[in-house]
Amino acid sequence: MIRDTLITLCSTLKATNTGLNERNTDRAFVSPVLESIGWNLSNLNEVVADYKPMGLKQGSDISYALFAQLLPILLVDIRPLYSDLSQLPPKISATAKASPSKYLVSTNGVQWNLYNVEGNPVLKLAIDIRDSDAHDKLQLITKESIISGLLEKFIIELPVPNNSADEIVPKNRGYKVSDKTHDALNKLRMKIMTSRSVKDQEITNSMIVELLLDLFLENSQMNFSHVEISNQTILRQRIQECLRKYTAK
Repeated sequence: MIRDTLITLCSTLKATNTGLNERNTDRAFVSPVLESIGWNLSNLNEVVADYKPMGLKQGSDISYALFAQLLPILLVDIRPLYSDLSQLPPKISATAKASPSKYLVSTNGVQWNLYNVEGNPVLKLAIDIRDSDAHDKLQLITKESIISGLLEKFIIELPVPNNSADEIVPKNRGYKVSDKTHDALNKLRMKIMTSRSVKDQEITNSMIVELLLDLFLENSQMNFSHVEISNQTILRQRIQECLRKYTAK
């Protein structure tokens, strides 16, 4: 359902100008996405519009507060279509920090920026509905993913910036890989965790790396031509061949 919704919205974008205000951006783009990932916008116990914590004198109302177990777990700040999302407005930030919710999404209908709002808001994840991985990333802000801790686990293992704006350092990975490989592992792990029926054991990226390496080494003992290796490209091809042979068994 999410994929179908994203396909429809991308088609709508091509025929839509940039003149949509917040309300129409919500109707055309934001609400369809939220509903497609399982949020029931008509349920007043689950979704509160124009949310502001009781007793907060300063701050602005936030478009939606999404609830679970009587507490807000995700706030949604909606801006006009294609608005600049580079900065959170101070009043939105103040409202978010005063809320029990740990997460805030700021969206212009196309881009969805996820912040951790414990303390000063920190951008943790950027989603663009036009990207090929939008479906997987949006699965992280379902009620189930937030309650189960899947979103938090995903964020913990993301690369985090150090003091240099141009450098990215690994955090809690337990292994050394490129950011591109790490992102691919995160996608694989998320798909495993959201689709498998047995959920009594945590699936970590380190576990996936170790299992893939074990499978490759086991298969390479009999099917791998080590003398052919002359560069990284050939090694990559041989590893892919071994894994294909294993999965074909």
